[in-house]
Order: sequence, then structure tokens, then C-alpha cells
Amino acid sequence: MHTTFSYKTFLENLATKSGSKPGLDRIRDLDRDLGFPSRTLRCIHVAGTNGKGSVTTKIAHGLASLGYKTALYTSPHISSFRERIQINGICISEERIGEILQDVLKIGADCSFFEVITMVAFTYFMQEKVDYAVIETGLGGAFDATNIIQPELSIITSLSFDHEKVLGNSIKEIAYNKAGIIKPKVPVILADSAALSPIYQKAFEMQAPIYFMPRVEDWMEENRQLARKALSLLCPHIDSFCLDAMPPCRFEVIPMQGFTLLFDVAHNLDGIKKLFWRLERVFPHRRVSVIFGMSRDKNIAEVASFIEERAESIYLHEGDHPRLAPRAFMAAFFQKPENDFETFFAKAKERQDLILVTGSFFLMKDWKEHFGFILPADPLSLSD
Repeated sequence: MHTTFSYKTFLENLATKSGSKPGLDRIRDLDRDLGFPSRTLRCIHVAGTNGKGSVTTKIAHGLASLGYKTALYTSPHISSFRERIQINGICISEERIGEILQDVLKIGADCSFFEVITMVAFTYFMQEKVDYAVIETGLGGAFDATNIIQPELSIITSLSFDHEKVLGNSIKEIAYNKAGIIKPKVPVILADSAALSPIYQKAFEMQAPIYFMPRVEDWMEENRQLARKALSLLCPHIDSFCLDAMPPCRFEVIPMQGFTLLFDVAHNLDGIKKLFWRLERVFPHRRVSVIFGMSRDKNIAEVASFIEERAESIYLHEGDHPRLAPRAFMAAFFQKPENDFETFFAKAKERQDLILVTGSFFLMKDWKEHFGFILPADPLSLSD
């Protein structure tokens, strides 16, 4: 009982903190005061707009399958905060997170939510003496809390518009921010859409070797390509790698009794377009009914217009996650959303539609549970 209470207490502490704060000074000081855990890690650093989670998961799983003790740090989570911090596919325990959080919060009282979580992860990985740590940025690159590491390899996945208020209103501005993860003489692998002048300029300044991945139409193949290149540079003596691993809710198809579900966390227009591109090829003659929710700070209008042209029917999610737009707000962007879920579901089943749940990380847990899946859960839900 004490462990659960302790874990809940620390989650409550985290919930009082802001999601992020500008600058790296706080986390650098915290890193120093905790004995520089970031400097003990052999890291692979991954930034980008879409595909980060898939690429980091594939690299981590590939390294683990070769016998390396491999850490993985991602965000956000689907159902439990502990998903963010893993070693060889196993989430950090409540006991360990409670212990480490206690130490981190004593020193880092002024740090942001993401800075605290990042240092918990780095400290855990240091204590566990991992061989590799595959680290996904939280937001951007240059000023992301993860950017205190000195990686062995940097990767920038596909770039598109997202988080414009923080990263900038042009692709060049976004690319400039993501390029902040490039370090002196550290190789960088670029997806086709990341091959932009601010990134090339940064790599030139840092004397960082560039590995450019040619354009492929299939975004899942693009992610495999990036992971394969990373693993070949890290393990040049190995000819083939296991690249099948996927994080949850990335084109996750689940056959059910009498219908088929598909969960995907696509949460910006580029991600939604890629999702429907693949839908049209995997399910070429299948109609799609969509359960949709999106964060209130996203461009819901452009996504709504795209989905409405392709969906047979749409049901708008209503949940209690603070970052999700309320149903009434989203409804203004749709022509004729279905108001009653039972009607939506009955019609979709009758037509044998594929039922797609998409638009945000933050509705996946609710709908998986709605359809009968039992997921790990925290005593307190965190919104960042």
C-alpha cells in the first residue's frame, strides 16, 4: 500500500508543474547535482514532427534483440506514465520511479514537468548501467530538455507543421529548431522531408556527417529505413536487424467480433494524410467511420475538412483530458458529425466499416477501455 501511495504522491507533485519552460540551464544544473547521469549514457537522439516514437522503438528493439541492454525514453504515454521510461521493453516500476523522483524533486523543485521526467529517466538508465539509451525529444530540439546529452548518433524524422506557437510558423523555422540536436562530429540521419537548408547548415557548422535517406512514399517504410540506417551505423558487423516493433496506437489494427478497429495517434494534418494514404492501400475498398478527438491547440479546421471528405461517418470524442478540445468546440468544424455513439457504432457495423480512432494520444486509452481492453493505469492521470 505504501508504494502505491508514494507513487501517487509523486504524480501529484508532477501535476503541479508546468509542462515545459524555455532554456536548458535548469536541467543542466539538475544533471550536475545528480552526478551527470546524462554523461554516462551512450545515446541515440531522435527529433522530428512525425515518426519519432516509431523510429525510437524500432532502434531500441533492434538493439535489445542483439543482446544490448537498451533503454527507451518517449512521450507522451497512452495509459501509464511509466510507459515513457523502459529498459528492454519493460516499464520502470512504481517503486523505482518513487525512489528516483524523490531525489530529483528535492534538487529540482523549480524544474518543469518534462525536465523532471527526463532526469528521472536518465538517472534510472545510469543506475541500471544500460548499454544504449534511445531518446526521443519532447518538443522541438534545440531547447528540449533531452538536449543535454552527447549522443553517438542523431536522427531527424519527417518534418511538417505542428506546435507552431513554439517552433515557428514556417518549415524553415521548425527545421532550425530540430537541428539543435546536431552535435559536433556526431553523424546525423535525415528523413527526406528533413533535408532542408537550416539542417544542412547546422550539420556543416558542427562538422557532422550526414546520412540522407531517399524519399519513399510509405511512411512506415520511411521509419524502417531510418531505424535500419541507425542500427547499421551502430552495429556495422551485423547484416540484418529486427525492425518489426511498433509502439501502441500506430496503425494498430485489431480485429473484433463483427468489426475491425484501428488506433492511430496521428495528431496533425501531415500525420492524418499519411494515415489515410496507408488506409487506402491496406484497406482499398473499405469504408471508414472515424472516432475523432484533437488537442485544442491544433489546427482542427484543416484536419476536419480532410477527414470529412474521406470518412463515412464521424463521432466526436468527449472526454475529461484537459488538453483535448470539447466536442461542442470541434463540432463547429464538421458538417454532420454523429451525435449518438450507439447509432454511429450500429451503422458502422452494419456497413462493415473500419472503425478508426484517431486525432490525439489523449483519447486512445478511453476508447481502448471502451472496447474492452484492460490497460495499465496510474492512480492519477497526467496531462502532459
